[in-house]
Amino acid sequence: MRLYHHSHRFYCGIDLHARLLAICVLDNAGAIFLQAQIPASRQLLLDTLAPYRPDVVVAVECLFAWSEDKRYVVCLPRVGDPVPMPCI
Repeated sequence: MRLYHHSHRFYCGIDLHARLLAICVLDNAGAIFLQAQIPASRQLLLDTLAPYRPDVVVAVECLFAWSEDKRYVVCLPRVGDPVPMPCI
């Protein structure tokens, strides 16, 4: 098993809800740089995280969501890069 040992300047946690995203960004010493609740909007999320994106690790409470037509699961491997995957 390979272990990841690289540190980053920022760490972001996102709690997904149907209409709301709760976001917390910490630096590598644990100081809070951002703690916010924003409407669930892809562009607003990207704009909110823009200052941190050069060196941030993002952890998301839920890694998939149904598409509007319920035929696809939208996976979020990287912020801003959703990948639709057919449901099984």
